[in-house]
Amino acid sequence: MNARATHRTALLMLLLTNLFWGLSFPLIKAIVFLHERLVPGSGNWFITAMTLAPRFLLGAVFMLAVAWRQVAAATPAERKQGFLLGLSAACGMVFQIDGLQFISASTSAFLTQLYAILIPLYVAARVRRWPGRRCGSRAGSCSPAWACWRSSTSVRSTSGAASWRRSSPRCSSCGRSSPWNGRSSPATGCCRSPR
Repeated sequence: MNARATHRTALLMLLLTNLFWGLSFPLIKAIVFLHERLVPGSGNWFITAMTLAPRFLLGAVFMLAVAWRQVAAATPAERKQGFLLGLSAACGMVFQIDGLQFISASTSAFLTQLYAILIPLYVAARVRRWPGRRCGSRAGSCSPAWACWRSSTSVRSTSGAASWRRSSPRCSSCGRSSPWNGRSSPATGCCRSPR
């Protein structure tokens, strides 16, 4: 497959992913309403659990059917990471579906997608600099948060496994590690030593 066809396929997959993601909010809202009609008097958490349980069960069955060899070959560290990622996703979805019982699907989708704006702002506040133009223009709407975070980290492979570490920016004047993210300090002109 040539580069143009690969690019077109990637764009199509992004559009389909966004379509399914957008359709999931009114669909879940409809399922919540159906649960309320089928089991009147049930509590919010029961409705939330009965909405999420089939979703996670089908996801687990599909994953085991498609990638059972990779699941069986996973190391204990990978299993722990997978468990923690699944737990955090489940907690987020529990609160999201519980909230869908009280607000509209469009409001829930807006608040859920707000992370794409809030995470780059959090990263900017944390590293004390605005995200570069690269963050918004090259990453597109796929994940500006990933692009911002990725620009301040690097991957190094050790025995086939990727390990993440923060890259230390260097001063453009002296080449030493700089708290000013590669720029000269406004006070001294250099990261550590005055001129």
